[in-house]
Amino acid sequence: MVNPSVSEQPKASASEDGERGLTNSSTSVTEMIRDDIIKGVWAPRQKLGVKEVADRYGVGVIPVREALARLSTSGFVDFEDRRGFWVTAISLSALMDVTETRVFIETEALRRSILAGDIAWEETLLSTHHRMRRTPIYLEDKITLNSAWEIAHTAYHTALISGCQSNWLIKLAMTLREQTERYRNLSFTQTSEETGKTVAIKRNIGGEHADLLNAVLNKEVELACNLLASHIRQTSALSAERLRGNPHITAKSC
Repeated sequence: MVNPSVSEQPKASASEDGERGLTNSSTSVTEMIRDDIIKGVWAPRQKLGVKEVADRYGVGVIPVREALARLSTSGFVDFEDRRGFWVTAISLSALMDVTETRVFIETEALRRSILAGDIAWEETLLSTHHRMRRTPIYLEDKITLNSAWEIAHTAYHTALISGCQSNWLIKLAMTLREQTERYRNLSFTQTSEETGKTVAIKRNIGGEHADLLNAVLNKEVELACNLLASHIRQTSALSAERLRGNPHITAKSC
């Protein structure tokens, strides 16, 4: 879940599972910072001092500065003259904006993929869907998302639009998907009114993915696009519900 505190320093990075093979490559540093912003390790509106970030990841200030500049162009980081870099805020209005833009881009990419997709593309869809379907969504605690499922889920959604024959559409879709990932984890859990504990949200996400796959393979273009749009919007609606219950988030906090 995204940490709403802007003053709390992040705990040890998402390197809990071992060393992350840190290098001075600005590309790898960009990916690490972006991933930690998505996971909420760096809180919304938190100051990102170049020296502090460099020390945290054990790299030089030059690749960090380059990484933060890159992230400022993709909407993860804000930059202000004389003030430096900050994690971009999250808000209900920003969530709705990125959701509808993502729907616009991905449904067009899916439409083109269905019309142009060949057998090889269909095979990729089937294999990525099979892997995702056979991978548990949650870990044993039933509330923590399984990183293996997240990877499989991304691969499936990427495969859906991979046949659109437009590198720009694919790049835009990937950028927008990464932005929604800052909110997406909120859509998988909720606070039980009976116990006050965090529990998994009941949603037939497997059915949604299967229905979408069937429509795509049957070349039902409009149905497939509508199902994809509904799938994306439902995730955002669940995330928005969690945001509305968070006193640290406002409708216009970004």
